Amino acid sequence: MSRSTTAREALIAELIGDIGDLLERVGSLTTRVESLTAEVQSLPKTLDKARKEMRDAASLLDSRLEPFRHHLAAEMEKTKHVAIKAFIGQTNYVAAQEHVKQSQAMTAAARTILDKELEPRVRQFSQTLQRLVDEADRPWEAWLIHAATITCSALCSGWLVLHLLGR
Repeated sequence: MSRSTTAREALIAELIGDIGDLLERVGSLTTRVESLTAEVQSLPKTLDKARKEMRDAASLLDSRLEPFRHHLAAEMEKTKHVAIKAFIGQTNYVAAQEHVKQSQAMTAAARTILDKELEPRVRQFSQTLQRLVDEADRPWEAWLIHAATITCSALCSGWLVLHLLGR
């Protein structure tokens, strides 16, 4: 055989090998296309099944949503009551603190006013009362003055009687 025949035969053999590979690929592609076609054909059934399951899930969710809403509303109400109680407690605490501060400020202002305005007058009044008490504690002085007056009056009367009748 000649070289051109052998080269031709080699090319044909290689071409036949390549065609075999292509046929294998076409076969595998055909298998894949058939499986994809089967999947595409089953897709509407799968979508219908998925729709049904989604409807079931939505109805289940709806049935559980209302109790959840009631539970959430109850929890919100509890939280609101706790917050209100905390707010009232804090407000009462602040009010008590302010009451104490205002009482202390009013006490300090009253002391200042008493010290500035009333203390001198009270001290003067106290001294006057003390003087009256001291005078009241010595009743013998008043009796002594009365006795001196009586004695002086009697002496003057006796002297006058003796002086006028003694002539």
